[in-house]
Amino acid sequence: MTQATDWDPQNLVPALLPEAGEGLSRRGFFKVSGAAGAGLVLALSLNETAEAQGGSPAIPSVPSAYVQIAPDGKITLFAKNPEIGQGVRTAFALILAEELDADWTAVTVEQSDIDAERYGPQFAGGSMSVPMNWMPLRRAGAAARAMLLAAAAKQWGVPAAELTTSASTVRHAASNRTASYGSLATAAAAMPLPDVATLKLKSKDQFALLGKRHVALDQHAIVTGQPMFGIDVDIPNMKIAVFQKSPVLYGIAKSANLDAIKAMPGVTDAFIVEGTGKPAEVLSGVAIIARDTWSALSAKRALEVEWDTSEASKDSWAEFTTRAKGLA
Repeated sequence: MTQATDWDPQNLVPALLPEAGEGLSRRGFFKVSGAAGAGLVLALSLNETAEAQGGSPAIPSVPSAYVQIAPDGKITLFAKNPEIGQGVRTAFALILAEELDADWTAVTVEQSDIDAERYGPQFAGGSMSVPMNWMPLRRAGAAARAMLLAAAAKQWGVPAAELTTSASTVRHAASNRTASYGSLATAAAAMPLPDVATLKLKSKDQFALLGKRHVALDQHAIVTGQPMFGIDVDIPNMKIAVFQKSPVLYGIAKSANLDAIKAMPGVTDAFIVEGTGKPAEVLSGVAIIARDTWSALSAKRALEVEWDTSEASKDSWAEFTTRAKGLA
């Protein structure tokens, strides 16, 4: 759910990724197609930030994301970032729909495949999903709107500058003519791609969707248990693994009662993981693999580990609590 705020992701991107908010990727920005029955399909590159971080991924064989405007007026956005409760799918749709002047009730979002070669980084963390995709999605919405305006202007024989848009509709005030995005979608797909430099993005005071409260597009599906998450995956002969980490950061597992654990019902293996010793990577601990969740958790409760904490963090929760109380 979104809410009114003075925070502007456009201001955050250049600070975090200096080149991400400027210019365009040398790979090109938009690709368009008008496949039979598809209407307007506008693909966009979301890999500008990869270059800003010094990366140079191969040119995607398939566009990383796209907006599709079908002849029936349905607008679909494929979101490359994972939805883990932060509302990113709805946020992406709102950003694009804002510049597109789309009817919000006609917008849906579908999750893209997991494929780093095609889509670039696909992760959730650091609150980066919106900042990294803020400008590409806005430009995509503005580009699609420009192509729809061009299609209407050509059909009516009037200058595009005389046309306005709102709620997925193009209007020519002088002749009182209107056309839905759906009716223009196929013709718009045949229009030349707009020069990104000519795209006019909305100013903050022109936002009709952003900054207001919205119910998440997939809220009903989530609360009724329809989407599949990692914990829902079940394949034939699948095993369950649990991991016991050190009670203090960077502690190292020296030994454990592995033989006793392996002998427990349902357990298929147990072993010490050395770890890499690096932050945000694999830490040392003990892994237990079992045939089912109950066996794995039961074995973990019976686990006895000897830890080497000589090089571990010396942070103390009690010390931090005392310090906090002193600052209160």
